[in-house]
Amino acid sequence: MSCSLDEFLSKHGLKITQNPISHRTITTINPIRAGTTIVKSYPLAAFPLPTYEKELCNQCLKNTKLQACSACKKAYYCSTICQKQAWFTQHKFICKKQQHPKYENVVEGAELDEEMLRRVALLISSFQCSHNNRLGDSKLNKVCDILPKEMNITLLIEVFETLQSHKESHPHHTLLYIDKLVSYLCRFGCNNFTIHDKQMFGIGEGTYPIGSLFNHSCRPNAVVMYDGNVQIVRCIEDVNAGEEIAIAYLDVVHPRKKRREILREKYFFECHCRKCGDDDKIIDGKSITTRGFQDIYVIEKIDVIMEKELNDSLDVSDHKQRIVSELENLKKHFGDHELIEKPPILFFLTNLVLSSILPQLDNRFENYIQAFDTLLNSIHFYLSSSSSDFPSVLNPFSIDTLPIVASSFYEFEKKQEWNDAVSVGKIVLAIYLIAYPRFHPMIGWQLFRLGQCMSKCVKDDDIGGGKMREETLVILRHAKR
Repeated sequence: MSCSLDEFLSKHGLKITQNPISHRTITTINPIRAGTTIVKSYPLAAFPLPTYEKELCNQCLKNTKLQACSACKKAYYCSTICQKQAWFTQHKFICKKQQHPKYENVVEGAELDEEMLRRVALLISSFQCSHNNRLGDSKLNKVCDILPKEMNITLLIEVFETLQSHKESHPHHTLLYIDKLVSYLCRFGCNNFTIHDKQMFGIGEGTYPIGSLFNHSCRPNAVVMYDGNVQIVRCIEDVNAGEEIAIAYLDVVHPRKKRREILREKYFFECHCRKCGDDDKIIDGKSITTRGFQDIYVIEKIDVIMEKELNDSLDVSDHKQRIVSELENLKKHFGDHELIEKPPILFFLTNLVLSSILPQLDNRFENYIQAFDTLLNSIHFYLSSSSSDFPSVLNPFSIDTLPIVASSFYEFEKKQEWNDAVSVGKIVLAIYLIAYPRFHPMIGWQLFRLGQCMSKCVKDDDIGGGKMREETLVILRHAKR
């Protein structure tokens, strides 16, 4: 590895070490506090998904006023600078072709990798020609001049060349391209990032060599965020000196079996992170771990909770009907005394999670993990209970529950039915608090949305609004953090 990468990482308080299992590891030189930006980097290439190609700048991915390319009318840019950057690095080579009917309908999937291959290959070729001025064309120097200096294109290309391609695991591509392009294409499949907006919706695809240096964990201590096409890696836990920085390559809300399947098929490795643990781990209510780390033991319980099958005969459609039934019950009996005295398990466990975890969001990690441990043991007890207090128990934290309550929350928001939105929004938040690390952006975003709905309830109901107003301020304060 060249000195330039080592110097770049050192500047950001990081270092790279070789690892026989994960190829290499990015660790910290100094302690890093939660919320700290670890590193920012530009992509080799990035572009919006087809749905957003007329809404986002095709170069920087900013959402602003756009103008179409005057030649092909297919590419859109927010400024002359972005248009020139795209033109001299790749667009001038494909501009004419985009007028062909063949290119009118771009399908998401494998075509994204092919588009990324075209852009990265053309950018690298343009840069190398500009750098070496092989053709004796002074205009080629514009490629070096037009790109942002902080992009550090030399470093990005150098790091990209070191990324693993797992080419031998992509047999369907081996005869399609010359060796170099095959290598590029294989790297995209297991290294590219989905670019998301501030609401965590996917809007684009990008090749980020620096971001690809970070290994995966199903319980990450850092997350990847974006400002346009600039990738930001930010800590969501306090990290000690010498500790590895890890991000998640997938949505960690998936159950362990599904996560391992995705990681095996797309990224070609078996995950043995602190959340996945050993297959034979079970909850027994004891705070003991063979590894000597209570947090590892506690985190391993998450999958046990979310994967717990409470009724072998209950399929997905039955599960959905049960959830919908409880939501309808809430809607019909909102504020009813019987519902408050003996709430459905869905709402009982929701309140248990919120009352246990929300006060711990500002506390030290040791206090949080202890409260989290106690909570998971309580949830396990209630889900396993055959008590008459919880007849026909279903699992509110099952992966099948989340899309149902999330879509219901969206519908209540859309219809401005704020009381229902608050109740269902709390269920979504409770699931997030179980599935994600406490400072994960998904939790922050749900806190913000829930706080907005609660503030509408306060405005609509001045009677008894004092308690709701106080609760709303607490929720929004946590969201801001």
